[in-house]
Amino acid sequence: MKLRRWAAIGFGGYVAYAVASQINWGYYKHSGDDMAGKLAWPITDGPDEESRAEAAALAGEVCGVSLPDFNYRDHAAKFVAMAEQAEVRHFFINGRYSNVIWLGVGWKGRFCMARYAVTMKDDGRMSPIPWRLFPFPMFEWLYQPSIVEQHLIERIPNRPAAPEGVQSLFPGECVTGEIAKGDTVRFQMVMPKFGQKVELHCEWDHPYGRCEDFEWKKDGKIMAKNSDEPGGGTYLVTLRAPSTEAKHYVLELFWGEQPSCQVPDGWTSGAGEALPDNR
Repeated sequence: MKLRRWAAIGFGGYVAYAVASQINWGYYKHSGDDMAGKLAWPITDGPDEESRAEAAALAGEVCGVSLPDFNYRDHAAKFVAMAEQAEVRHFFINGRYSNVIWLGVGWKGRFCMARYAVTMKDDGRMSPIPWRLFPFPMFEWLYQPSIVEQHLIERIPNRPAAPEGVQSLFPGECVTGEIAKGDTVRFQMVMPKFGQKVELHCEWDHPYGRCEDFEWKKDGKIMAKNSDEPGGGTYLVTLRAPSTEAKHYVLELFWGEQPSCQVPDGWTSGAGEALPDNR
């Protein structure tokens, strides 16, 4: 009986140690970008019928109208998902953690943006096989984060007002188009202040790729580089095409992961050839 008792105590202690070794009290951290990606997953998931239906339903909820033909893989589709908190923490390994996600979708000339409250939980389990035995056994936790709650906080119906001749954009909205020889286009983005880095991505077609002649300002002051940390404020971006040729462009201002955006029709590669329609 004593042997059984000690064996049970030893086994129980071993299990308790295995669980306790995974806790790391107060240090469970999760990326806001990963949480944003989880919310947007129905849009970026596989091309099967069920996935397309889920993507269309989520895009329709963001816009507040039915978009039954929405297809992320279509050339006309755009999306962006950005978290207000770059990182969230929780105390217990199976504890819930929450964030607010800005989700935007573009489809056939329309772009819509909404804010979602997202709560996630790790439904993972501990591996029964230790990945290390000495000097102490360590067991790997097999993570499986999932969304347990999500609800629409608000739709952002309108872009902020902009000066005459300036196109207003939503945060993270990708805009594409063509600038005629020697012409100028201007864009304004009003970005919230969450303490995260705001980045500018600007690209135009053959021969250089990155925009060569552009200017961007924050609250009236010229920015010296293509990022702003901590970001937030009113940004004005000016693009100028050279006098010798027109330029197709892709422009987006965002925080977190770079938005998904297709190049415009007529875009040429570095070799001077137009990209195929199935890009």
